Amino acid sequence: KRNFRGALERQWKAQGVVPMPTQSIKTREPIATNLAQLHYIERPPIEQRCFEAIVQPGALIRIKAPRNMGKTCLVERILHDAEKQNYLIVPINLLRIESAVINDLERFLKYFCTRVTRQLKIENKLGEYWDDELGSNTSCTEYFEEYILQQDERPIVLAIDNVDRLFPCAEVAANFFSLLRAWYEDARILPDWQRLRLIIAHSTDIYPTLNVNRSPFNVGLAVELTDFTADQISQLLHMSSKPG
Repeated sequence: KRNFRGALERQWKAQGVVPMPTQSIKTREPIATNLAQLHYIERPPIEQRCFEAIVQPGALIRIKAPRNMGKTCLVERILHDAEKQNYLIVPINLLRIESAVINDLERFLKYFCTRVTRQLKIENKLGEYWDDELGSNTSCTEYFEEYILQQDERPIVLAIDNVDRLFPCAEVAANFFSLLRAWYEDARILPDWQRLRLIIAHSTDIYPTLNVNRSPFNVGLAVELTDFTADQISQLLHMSSKPG
């Protein structure tokens, strides 16, 4: 499998270098600190394109790369840049969700709303907005539109890492991804939704079967991270071999 980690580990082994631990996306507070600790090679102009895209109203950035190729590090850099713009940031990693939750649409969307609420450190009022008669997608949308997006005038950058965790869950994936596409479309005409900026990252292109008009994977800014060049691997080896 052509990926960065495999190539780098082979070089580490050949040179007797101890591998650095894999980093993952963290909560809001330590992002700036983590960036200083990570070994990351920029791939111009990808980073600058992402920084320019995230400041656009209703932006959607979708990042695709095999595992251990740096997509989570790139997400962290976009979030860090958004923080410097005084944006609110909400990182969510779907690898942390229990299988019982991710396979049930209502439980998943309630989990999703609750995680966003906690990351923003606002009161959870999900019970006031959830209406079984309207359905889960509509209830989730109204919670965002009428509550979350009304708490602060600043843009909210919602970064969802490892969204491919949803791909095998056909019903949940179809509903959630069509929800993200609808929010993206709403941002074209509704000022409140323009303050929501989306980042979705995944490691495979084996998408669930989605109507082309209900998919978030054919809109916004597409970013695909490819394998590192020999020069970039050499730079990473040099960085990782430095003490501290």
